[in-house]
Amino acid sequence: MFVLRPKRWLYLTHRWSGIALCLLFACWFFSGVVMMYVPRPVLTEVERLERLPQLVAENCCVAFEPLFPDGVVPALRMHGERPVWAGTDAQGQPRLRYADDGSALPDVSAGYALTVAARFAAASEQALTHQGLIHDDQWTVYRRFHPHRPLHKIAVNDAAGTELYVSSQTGEVVLATRRFERGWNWVGSVLHWLYFTDLRRQGAVWAQLIIWLSVAGCLLALSGLIVGTLRLRPRRRYKNGTMTPYSGLMRWHHYSGALFGVITLTWIFSGLLSMNPWGLFERARVGDDERALLSGPPTPHP
Repeated sequence: MFVLRPKRWLYLTHRWSGIALCLLFACWFFSGVVMMYVPRPVLTEVERLERLPQLVAENCCVAFEPLFPDGVVPALRMHGERPVWAGTDAQGQPRLRYADDGSALPDVSAGYALTVAARFAAASEQALTHQGLIHDDQWTVYRRFHPHRPLHKIAVNDAAGTELYVSSQTGEVVLATRRFERGWNWVGSVLHWLYFTDLRRQGAVWAQLIIWLSVAGCLLALSGLIVGTLRLRPRRRYKNGTMTPYSGLMRWHHYSGALFGVITLTWIFSGLLSMNPWGLFERARVGDDERALLSGPPTPHP
């Protein structure tokens, strides 16, 4: 009966797993380079603050404590022509009340979303196109948009191909994307994180896929380091007079693996750790009682 020795198993495992995974990790590397120059589309805090309407404090403000009995401490901002108290509850959901009379806000209509987007983009409403009320798409599948769903998607129809997303819960712009960013991110962040919409919607499945691909990559790099060390002869040279039995591209693969194998292993391993595999770095959540103890009582409104 033909039985492969452990060393032979190691060589074959490294060879065939390398063939299976080499393209994936090459894409991971080059997509990371793209991300260094074209980051994922986000609405930066500076951009958000620059586009906010001027705060009008006339007929303002009613005390917010009776409006938010659960301890939410809101900020004051504008909603259309009226000031509002805007905060976030313990579940991460937005809470808003008009600050001039304490009444609840109406639903954010498509017309209001167009008004907000036009003011944000410094364009006329007539130039904009309301593309619909969506739950998510490629650029809004992330968890941080959950409190704002569904989203009004609006095309600005400018030279940059800008698209804005307006929260149906707060009536504010939560994301701005441009054609250049969207195009490059298909070979950048989307490819790097395997952030394809249908896959990312299945959060647990996506996380496990990334974790186990990272584990496979770590084993591939580790097996390569072992094979490379076993096959390297710095003193007792091979018949071809070199330290490696390989020739051509395989020789360069052997030498480069010996030089950069540890870097490759730690690079993939760091990606694995960033996923908090199996809850290894899970931290206890702060409860409502602890949060109240740390923050103290609400500041009295004058």
